[in-house]
Amino acid sequence: MPNIQSAKKRVKTIETRRQRNKKVKSSLATNMKKFEVMVNAKSADAKNFYNSLISQLDNALAKGVFHKNNIAHKKSKLTKMLNSIDA
Repeated sequence: MPNIQSAKKRVKTIETRRQRNKKVKSSLATNMKKFEVMVNAKSADAKNFYNSLISQLDNALAKGVFHKNNIAHKKSKLTKMLNSIDA
């Protein structure tokens, strides 16, 4: 355990961020899998779910959970999957 007050605070904030990041990443992974299932089933709800998923990705980017290029990669992958329904 650290002795310096600022280091003690840092330990607390790091743990708080770690827990938030874990929650966001887990939620996104689950929702991306749900979206993939919707696309494979060619569900009509996929478009609405896609919009909410993009919003969640943008929110994760704003919170600093993922790097911007990682988010761009995920968005591109989801868009290709959505477009495959129409084709």
